[in-house]
Amino acid sequence: MEGRTAGHLLLALAVTLAAAAVLLTAPAAAGAQTPGPRVQIQVPADEVTQELRLRDGSILFGRVLAEGDPFRFQLVSGQVLEIAVADVRSLRETRGRAVEGVFWAEDPNRTRLFFGPTGRMLEAGEGYLQVFQILFPVVAFGVADRFTLAGGTLLLFTSDLSGQPFWFAPKVGIARTEVADFAAGILAFFTTDSTESVGILYGAASFGDPDGSLHLGIGYGYERGNLASRPAVLVGGEYRVGRNVKLLSENYLFPREGGLVSGGVRLFGDRLSADLGLATPLGTGFDFFAFPVVNFSWSW
Repeated sequence: MEGRTAGHLLLALAVTLAAAAVLLTAPAAAGAQTPGPRVQIQVPADEVTQELRLRDGSILFGRVLAEGDPFRFQLVSGQVLEIAVADVRSLRETRGRAVEGVFWAEDPNRTRLFFGPTGRMLEAGEGYLQVFQILFPVVAFGVADRFTLAGGTLLLFTSDLSGQPFWFAPKVGIARTEVADFAAGILAFFTTDSTESVGILYGAASFGDPDGSLHLGIGYGYERGNLASRPAVLVGGEYRVGRNVKLLSENYLFPREGGLVSGGVRLFGDRLSADLGLATPLGTGFDFFAFPVVNFSWSW
């Protein structure tokens, strides 16, 4: 009975998340069909880049120079346009940089590598839906600039939810400087037929910027209140090689049990991204073998 109840709660959570996704995307769909309310045009703070979406489907990057109707908008290339407010679908701040007059948007997945966390945090209201290795959906949401909640489960295509695994992962931002970010969190695993968990308590640090970074992590596993005597260590990195392409590496050293080495690429746009890579375990005593890493993510 206890397992069924937990299973029903998971189903309710899934329905709620699906409904939230519909509500979040409904305004955009409606805006494509009707003019909708006029967008408020504002000059941003210094050094802020804005994303301007027009009703004809165009997406422009730059900043508002002067309010009015029409208003003046300067592209990252330096060109200045005069645009009627009625032609604007949305205007929002965005992160990235200009490269030879072309805007390179920031990777929307800055808070993680393939799976492991970085020292960076989601800002309040940001989030993502990730499908890790096709069968592991993960949802993360920035409750505050320094507090993120995440959770996921394993997709089992069966009506029997007894023993269904899921995990819960709160994360707290500790400190942030111009060149480094530090965070700590818990990755706790449960099943629907047990209230006990196993998991890892970790700290993570990121050095560099979103286009090129070194990531370090250390974590202690726990089970039934007992903490491991030796930590697992994460060493990872990322390096951007194009407007929408980044190289990734995520590697682990486990106490007395070998490790795991992985590398690959991330292909990303404004909201959607895909990770493609290979991973191989080390020190297992078996012949060399590698397995694919395939992730998809949608960010908001």
